[in-house]
Amino acid sequence: MAELFDFIWVICVVMLLFGAAIFVHEFGHFWVALKRGLKVEEFAIGFGPIIWSREKDGILYSIRAIPAGGFVKLPQMLTSETIEGKPTDGDDEGDDAEEGEVEELPPVSPLSKILVAFAGPFMNVVFAFVIACVLWGVGVLKPASTTVVGHVGSREGEYSKVQPGDKIVEVDGNEITSWQNVTFSLIRHEGGKVPVTF
Repeated sequence: MAELFDFIWVICVVMLLFGAAIFVHEFGHFWVALKRGLKVEEFAIGFGPIIWSREKDGILYSIRAIPAGGFVKLPQMLTSETIEGKPTDGDDEGDDAEEGEVEELPPVSPLSKILVAFAGPFMNVVFAFVIACVLWGVGVLKPASTTVVGHVGSREGEYSKVQPGDKIVEVDGNEITSWQNVTFSLIRHEGGKVPVTF
């Protein structure tokens, strides 16, 4: 049971950090695009169906169902000619009128394109540096490698027999090798008292 809990905990942490890395990456593209005067249509975290969305200042902000990516929709970074092909001289000019007016956006300078493209990876480097600094300052939490009692909060009644330095070896008949084992043995136990062997 403890191994399953560890596995779920690791998966949750990985997903959280993965989502955070995607967010800062896409935010880098988004922020530089705004600063360079590009049109931003959408800023999304995740893919698939929209779970939450809000439009502000002509930009659609959304969170999507699949937390495995994200995107910033920048129409000036990819022209319609690249997707649809450049029209030839023989094309019917009346087609545009039937389809409705399409907003023509000013061209983007090569420098702006380079800066917007570079901003995402750059923000990932900054994010990694920040995490490294936090881990260096705070340290990495590790599960206790022993079940030795360090402090006893109450010395009254039955607890008076437990002393700092005692080692828990069994809880409710289950062999104990870590404090997580203690926790899960207590959770599974039914009743008011739990037999513990020191």
